[in-house]
Amino acid sequence: MPNVTAVAISRQFEQYRLTAYWDALALRWTIGWGHTGDDVGADSVWTQTQADADQVARMERVEEKVRSLITIALPSGAIGALISLADNAGIGIEIGSRLIAAINRRDWISAAHEFIDDDHVTGRGEVQGLLKRRLYEAFIFLSSIP
Repeated sequence: MPNVTAVAISRQFEQYRLTAYWDALALRWTIGWGHTGDDVGADSVWTQTQADADQVARMERVEEKVRSLITIALPSGAIGALISLADNAGIGIEIGSRLIAAINRRDWISAAHEFIDDDHVTGRGEVQGLLKRRLYEAFIFLSSIP
């Protein structure tokens, strides 16, 4: 069962489409709840069941990776915000040393700043939609910390 916070954030900010569309920010074909990959092309069509199953499987994989990097206990909401970030930006891109280091030393403010730092797209600069998502993820992360 995927983290409910991560799924809720994803569903609030991702475009949900059962036919593939060209993501002008990511510069790749996308389908479902933000699925990209070599298996997606201009003619790809999914069912709602496929899209939902893909999102669940993806969130579970990302959660496993996120939990492997965190050395302290975190509330479910904070983990969900991290999963959302990593799923959207890519686990290798966003779950980097500064964010993980800040969390593992319980420096919540620095961790929140790391969320917000990832609101740019190469060659396009800061993107309003990404900034909104990152601010929301940072808010959920901080709100979840006792």
